[in-house]
Amino acid sequence: NSTQGNGMARPFRHLCLILACLLAPALPAPAETIAAADSTLIASFLALPNDSLEVHIEAAEDLAERARKTTDVPERRRLLTAAAARNPALTRPWVDLADLAMDLGYRDAAAASLAAARVTIDFLEGEARRPAIRDYSVTRAWYHYEMGEWEDGRRWGQRAVKFKAGMNGSLVTALNSA
Repeated sequence: NSTQGNGMARPFRHLCLILACLLAPALPAPAETIAAADSTLIASFLALPNDSLEVHIEAAEDLAERARKTTDVPERRRLLTAAAARNPALTRPWVDLADLAMDLGYRDAAAASLAAARVTIDFLEGEARRPAIRDYSVTRAWYHYEMGEWEDGRRWGQRAVKFKAGMNGSLVTALNSA
């Protein structure tokens, strides 16, 4: 077992460092570097024994659900960060962190969270991929619109609509046709 003095497994210590970088106003490394580190981390996470993996998955889903229900921004950020730390392979907390970072004006952190979300999608199979791609595409479209990258925003918006993005997809479609 690779633990440090505080008993935290080494991959999770690395994830905490990555999360700290994601939530900082300025990133010390490009988003691609963080996303590459995440793919290794996710593979390590998914290799955990099933009973341990299940505990982390359930805890992360609970934290992510609590984050969606709170309107307190610092608490939401804390819960989403904790959810991503408990299960780095869960797409939704990364997408929600990107949304939150955009709302707070941290474009680099939003880009890094989107990069991490994209990496998680590569690990999904079957029907689990569809909602993850949809949520990612909607947020990615909004990110590009906010950056003034209209063509990229339109392209991601079309992809979101392809995956039946609901109300957010309707808004993206309206922007595409404007």
